[in-house]
Amino acid sequence: FLATMSHELRTPLNSILGFSDVLGSIDSLDEKQKRYVENIRKSGRMLLEMINNILDLAKMESGKMEVQPVEFQIEQVIAAQCDMAKPLVEKKNIDLSTQIEPDLPPMYQDQNRVQQILNNLLSNAIKFTPEGGRIRITASRNDRGDLLLRVIDTGVGIAKEDQQIIFEKFRQGRTAMPGGDAMTREYSGTGLGLSIVKEICKLLDGEVSVESELGTGSTFTVRLPWRLEKQPRLESPLAVGLERFRTRLDPLHTS
Repeated sequence: FLATMSHELRTPLNSILGFSDVLGSIDSLDEKQKRYVENIRKSGRMLLEMINNILDLAKMESGKMEVQPVEFQIEQVIAAQCDMAKPLVEKKNIDLSTQIEPDLPPMYQDQNRVQQILNNLLSNAIKFTPEGGRIRITASRNDRGDLLLRVIDTGVGIAKEDQQIIFEKFRQGRTAMPGGDAMTREYSGTGLGLSIVKEICKLLDGEVSVESELGTGSTFTVRLPWRLEKQPRLESPLAVGLERFRTRLDPLHTS
């Protein structure tokens, strides 16, 4: 249902975004009208991002998201994501840097999904890092040869009791500083970005973890196998339930 509705919503929304771009290019608009058009654009893009996230989650939870591994250089993925984030970090005067282990061989993973993981983590870091803060992205291999991808920020941090719920769907950390509940109000969002990161990591036979302290910042660490030897299957509750139902219908069926 969610996947169908997401497709139905994206079609008219893309039209709204397209016409808002046309409106924004009209020279005769006054400042107030330009501001209104920009508000339409921003709201439309936020809604489109939300719909895309819901569609991704629907695919993963139904076991329909396919993995397409290819060879690629992780440093090129990191450089591309940093380039895309440049306008946002410059707007907030954030120092964005990278530290990549030298002479890393090509990875054999799903490049698009690795990009999505990094994009979500970097967007999250930019969102919660105040002006003048720092964000650092590191990439290295552990003793087993797995990728360790870290996004380290000097943002508001996450309370210890919230460090597990942030990976749940539609959940965010509730406090910006001890004794308050300002984070959800100040940093509005759908609460889907980190849950998608977690599900993609599972899909790619990896994991994500966080270390954080309120008022100090956060470090998100992603571990992925350097080479994805087989295409894993995401064992979502829905997929598991359907498999059990099929097994009951066909006693001779073996997975």
